[in-house]
Amino acid sequence: MIVLIENIVDLTPFVPLSLKGEGEGEVLPHALYKTRQTPYTKFESVKKEVSKVAQERPWTECEFTALLYRPELDHESLAQIIGRRPGAIGVVREGVHRFHMGKENHGILAQMMVRLLEDKNRLHTQCWKCKEWF
Repeated sequence: MIVLIENIVDLTPFVPLSLKGEGEGEVLPHALYKTRQTPYTKFESVKKEVSKVAQERPWTECEFTALLYRPELDHESLAQIIGRRPGAIGVVREGVHRFHMGKENHGILAQMMVRLLEDKNRLHTQCWKCKEWF
């Protein structure tokens, strides 16, 4: 699926102050936008978030285990518990989903994460995305 996002390409000043709830008929600088459309795919947004995750400190086994065994929490709630950004949690959860579906994870998951997922002695968990147990 391709989504179109508009980018600001020009700013033009002057709009009446009265439109901002202040004075009558005065003029102040204001951004009036001209736009162009840029194709943007969901995969590109995941790739951008993956690069942010790669710049952060490495995940610990404890953090990853908490992510695996708390599928009922949304990204923001889990972020508060383990001290990660909600976006980073979403990326790793996407990698876990891709792993259990047998898809290529495009380097989303660290070796430690893959090793833990491949461990046959670990407890089963529920995928946050599709709710399937694996």
